Amino acid sequence: MRHPTTLPVLLALSVATACADTATSRTTGLLPQRGVSAAVMAAPDRSTSFDHVLFFVRGKLPVATAPMLTIASDGETLLWEIRGSQPVTAPDGHQVNLGEWLTASGRASVKCINGGTHVVLHFSGLLPNATYTVWQLAFKAPGFQGNPVTNRIALGALGPSDGTGNVFQSSASGEGELSTVTPAGPLSIQGSMGACALDQFEFHYVAAYHIDGMTHGGVPGPNGTFAEQIGFRFDGR
Repeated sequence: MRHPTTLPVLLALSVATACADTATSRTTGLLPQRGVSAAVMAAPDRSTSFDHVLFFVRGKLPVATAPMLTIASDGETLLWEIRGSQPVTAPDGHQVNLGEWLTASGRASVKCINGGTHVVLHFSGLLPNATYTVWQLAFKAPGFQGNPVTNRIALGALGPSDGTGNVFQSSASGEGELSTVTPAGPLSIQGSMGACALDQFEFHYVAAYHIDGMTHGGVPGPNGTFAEQIGFRFDGR
C-alpha cells in the first residue's frame, strides 16, 4: 500500500487536502467473483486509515484569499464553504467550527461480489442528525499524485449511478453507516467502474455533508450546499 498523503476532493479541477493519517489495518477475504484475477482476490479489502478533507472550507471571508486550514489550526475557527462563500451550518443552525469538523473518523471495507463492488462504511464523530452522501473516484497509474485532472478516470455516486444508494443520515450521536453495491458500468459524473474496484490502480471514497439537508441524485448539488468532510483511499492490484 502506498502511504496516504492527500485525498482528492470531489468535482474540482484543482484540489488539495489536509490529512490526518491513522494506523492502517487491512485484511483479506474477498468473495469469489468470475473474471477477477487471483492477485485481486488476494488483495487487502479493509482500511481504518482516513483523511480529513479541508480544501473546501476556510476560516474567514473572503474565502478566495483566506489561507487553507490545517489540523493544527485553532479548533474554534468557524467554517465557510468556499464554492458558495456560505457558512457551514449544522442541522441545528449553529455555524460549525474546525474542532467539530475534525472529530469525524471511520473505517471502510471493500469486497468484490458477483453483483459488483460491495462497500461498507462506518463513521463516528460526524455532525449529528445530518445528511451525508458518499462519492467514489478512481485513478490510473501513478495515482492521485497531487494531480486529479491528469490521472482521474472515474467519478460519481457510490452505488447505483442515480445516487439512490449513496445517502445516509447520521444519528444524534454522530454515528453513520452506509452499505451499497456499485455495479459495473458508467458512473454518474465521469468514466465507469468495472466489475471490481480493486482492479483500479487507486480509488477513493469521500463523504460529503449536505449543509441544506438535501441531496441531488447523481451529483452533490449546487455550490455552497455541501462540503466534503472525510475520505478513504484504497490501492488496487
